[in-house]
Amino acid sequence: MLFMLYGFSQSEIKKEYSEVFPDDLPLYLSAHRDAPGKDVYDRIFKGSFPRVLTQEFVEPEGFYSSYVQTYLDRDVREIINIMDVGKFLQFLSLSAARTAQELNLAGFARDLQIDNTTARRWMGVLEALGIIISLRPYSGNLGKRIVKRPKMYFMDTGLACFLCGIERAEDLEKSPMAGALFETWVVSEVLKTWWNHGKQPRVFYYRDARQKEIDLVIERKGRLYPFEIKLSRSPSHAFRNFDVVRALKKPVEFGGVIYAGREMVPVDERYWMIPADFI
Repeated sequence: MLFMLYGFSQSEIKKEYSEVFPDDLPLYLSAHRDAPGKDVYDRIFKGSFPRVLTQEFVEPEGFYSSYVQTYLDRDVREIINIMDVGKFLQFLSLSAARTAQELNLAGFARDLQIDNTTARRWMGVLEALGIIISLRPYSGNLGKRIVKRPKMYFMDTGLACFLCGIERAEDLEKSPMAGALFETWVVSEVLKTWWNHGKQPRVFYYRDARQKEIDLVIERKGRLYPFEIKLSRSPSHAFRNFDVVRALKKPVEFGGVIYAGREMVPVDERYWMIPADFI
């Protein structure tokens, strides 16, 4: 069996057992975990690399700076022949700035003045090395999932913070990137629960022609679990697009908004406000 080895998950950091997300709703209702609260920014800022998390003397900025240099000099050069390392670094930083967005390779090519083929090849390298992952759009028709744009996420939020020039957790809290990085952090945690059990994630996002979007649509055991991801502890209009799941022709088990709060709060019999630490 092959396992995807990424950085530590939050449950591994706390030495807790974690099931594939989502699990049974009654288990969440009976669970007692420390929700992220204020230190969610610190968790996002530090990321998930073991060296940063286990060695107190290692500063995130110094570690990620060295990591980028090593990554450029070793791994990438072994895969493709990059003539302009500076341009590739700009590509890497732009990718971090656009985490949690639909992948628009033409936009990358235009902004960096490279051709579309180069942008596609470089993005493929980032995905092959586990730097980024792509979520396909959900559709009841498998073929339709392939033709729409995926959403792109950095797998390590600490690296993304470094590339975006965020130097402290306190700066992240005030940054316009905070919401996108929280969404990135949550998505990476969800995916790790699948990979850590040796399972291929059936994790998608939803967007239709009317621009109605749901951040996560997870398909498990023949049922759907829709989730929005909101950093705010009191998000407005968070459930406004959930009516679209009725047209997806599969039963909905439960869903809700994954947020940075501390309590599991019912909205109705099916949807909940769910603390991110319950992943």
